[in-house]
Amino acid sequence: MTTLTELDVRDHPSAPFGSWAIGDDVLIRLHEPHITYEGRHPITAWRDVPLTGERTIPDPSRRPQIRVTPLDMLDLSGVIGLAEDRAYDNTLIGLLPKDYRPQVPRTLIAPSDSGRLLYVEATPEGQLLLRVPGRSRVRASVLSLDGPTCRLDAPHGQ
Repeated sequence: MTTLTELDVRDHPSAPFGSWAIGDDVLIRLHEPHITYEGRHPITAWRDVPLTGERTIPDPSRRPQIRVTPLDMLDLSGVIGLAEDRAYDNTLIGLLPKDYRPQVPRTLIAPSDSGRLLYVEATPEGQLLLRVPGRSRVRASVLSLDGPTCRLDAPHGQ
């Protein structure tokens, strides 16, 4: 898998900085040692994740958000505060709107301040469930959603 290490956004007279809007098509060119790609893709919007229970937003500049990319991938970002500084296994922490739900359950890595990797499971029913591997709970006050991504479609054969 190729990792994108640098992205150049170029100012152009026909599409100057600041003129883009959600839904606009932009030209994407990717040239890496093992892949060359060129295509047009729409600019997608981030949407706030509706939190459940006693979850909080500890940093308003890093609100929990989601978006669906043109390649039918679900991206997550932001930070969620956990009640009582505890992460409990199988806790409902958020809800996915209908168009943001995977066709099959997806498990995403979600780092926390506990020093342990926790997981978030995105379900076809629209639930975001906190998963604590090997235990019923751990001490943690925040859960990061920065970086996780998953496919929304089902893999072949499912």
